[in-house]
Amino acid sequence: MMGEADNRSAGAVKLSRRRSMNRVAWLYISRYPFINAVVLLMLLGEKLRESGSDVSLSKEIIIGHVVVMSIIGSALCFKFKPRFFANVAAFYHGFSTLLLVCNTNFSEIKKVQLASKALAVMGAFLVLSSGLVFPGEVRRSKPRFLSVARIFLGLHLFISAYLLISSEQMMIISKLVPYVGYYVALAIAGLLALSSFSFITAQYINVFAKIGMGLFAMIILAEVVGILFRSLWTFDFFYRVYLLSGSVCCLVAMFMYSM
Repeated sequence: MMGEADNRSAGAVKLSRRRSMNRVAWLYISRYPFINAVVLLMLLGEKLRESGSDVSLSKEIIIGHVVVMSIIGSALCFKFKPRFFANVAAFYHGFSTLLLVCNTNFSEIKKVQLASKALAVMGAFLVLSSGLVFPGEVRRSKPRFLSVARIFLGLHLFISAYLLISSEQMMIISKLVPYVGYYVALAIAGLLALSSFSFITAQYINVFAKIGMGLFAMIILAEVVGILFRSLWTFDFFYRVYLLSGSVCCLVAMFMYSM
């Protein structure tokens, strides 16, 4: 009897802890549309101030994007049809990123980075729309959404591994870890590739989600260092902040899969 009582108590504590973590995950994901709208406005404003701006989006499209993201964010914050609006957020984010890429003269590496972050954000919203994580309650998950979400996250992990060894992140990690930074970056890229294979094939996802969380924590640290010391980067300040917000979104998605 005592053993059963202890097991029930431990299970209750674990469930309470998981619900608290769910609320933290929900807090960021549900506010991400507002973060995306504000940072993108800053990015476009920064570009428009420059001579020879490489952004050619019309004012109506920009205002429309802010309105749509505000509606989605408000619906998620107030938990009004959260699954439906999480789905809308996923597909609209993909559409808006496609619109941004097609209406700019960004370099190829920038376009790949934007597309990769879009996959991560779409995956995070699809995890929410599947019903896997909702604050304070347990719902039946929808395997179709989870399958699409893990494929999107797996593709993002694979692209991140490629970008890590072919972009300025390699230089930042080399500066953070003197002498062996290059090998550390290669090891991170290899683990990202393995995590990508795990997500795409649905093998050992819980294990590699935890590994992915640690790896993305390192990548986010490198991005934060780059933002704090902008001279280390060749990209614009608000562009880096835009990518950083997507990386945090991916970290949260990994967190949700690891529970």
